[in-house]
Amino acid sequence: MTELAAHCVNISKIIDDLRQRIQNNNFNADSNLTLTQYRASQRFSYIDNETISYVSHIAYNDPGQTTTNYSGLTEITFYLNDIPKLLPIDFISSQITDVIVNGYNVGDVSNGEFLLIPRVYLNIGYNNIAVNYVSTFNNDGEGCMFYSDSTVAPPQNYTYTHFEPWSAHRFIPCFDQPDLKATASFNVILPTEWNAVGNTGYSYMGAYNEADYIAKVPSQNEDLLVGKYLVNKSGNFYVFNKT
Repeated sequence: MTELAAHCVNISKIIDDLRQRIQNNNFNADSNLTLTQYRASQRFSYIDNETISYVSHIAYNDPGQTTTNYSGLTEITFYLNDIPKLLPIDFISSQITDVIVNGYNVGDVSNGEFLLIPRVYLNIGYNNIAVNYVSTFNNDGEGCMFYSDSTVAPPQNYTYTHFEPWSAHRFIPCFDQPDLKATASFNVILPTEWNAVGNTGYSYMGAYNEADYIAKVPSQNEDLLVGKYLVNKSGNFYVFNKT
C-alpha cells in the first residue's frame, strides 16, 4: 500500500507539471491576443449563450479617503459546447491575486487585457471560474470611477460605473461582447456612511458580518471568498440581482 501511495503521488506531480507546461506554452504563444470580430465570433460558438452568470463581490474600503482602489471577487459560470486552445476573458485590473478554474489555481494568466484560460483546465459542459483582484479607480469615464464634488459642503464623494461601449471588463472579468448575454448579481460592501443605488434596486441591505454575508450570498468558491476576499471587511452590504 505504501508503494502504491508513492506511485500515486508521483503521478499527481507529473500531471501538475504537465498542466503547468501546457499553460505556459499556450500563454506565451498567444500573449498578444486581442479580441477581433473573428475571435469574438469564435468565442460565441464555444459558449452556450443561455448559461452565463456572473456573481461579483465588490468592496469599497473608505473610497477617496484612505484608499484609491477597491477589491473584488467575481465568479463566472458558463457551459462550453467545445473547448478552445485558449479561452479569453476580458479583464483589466491593477492586481490579480487568484484565478481559480474548476478548482485549480492557474496563477497569472493575464496579458494585460484578457485572462487567457488554457484548455487543459476547461470542461465540455459547465465551468466555474473565480477571479480575486484589486483595481484602481479609473479617471477616464470608463469602468469604475471615483468623484468628489467639492462644490457642496461638506464635499460629497461618489463612485459609479460606466460600461458603454466596451468597458464592463474594466470593472469585472466578463465576456464583454453584446451577443453573449448573462445574468448578474452584485454584492457590495461599503462604509456605513455610504449608500448604494442601482437600476434594479437592492434585494437586501444590512450591517456586514461574515456569517450573514455567506448566508445571503452563497458561493461556489467559499474557501477563496472567506479565506481572502472577506478578510478585514466592515460596513454595510447590499445585494443587487439583475437578469
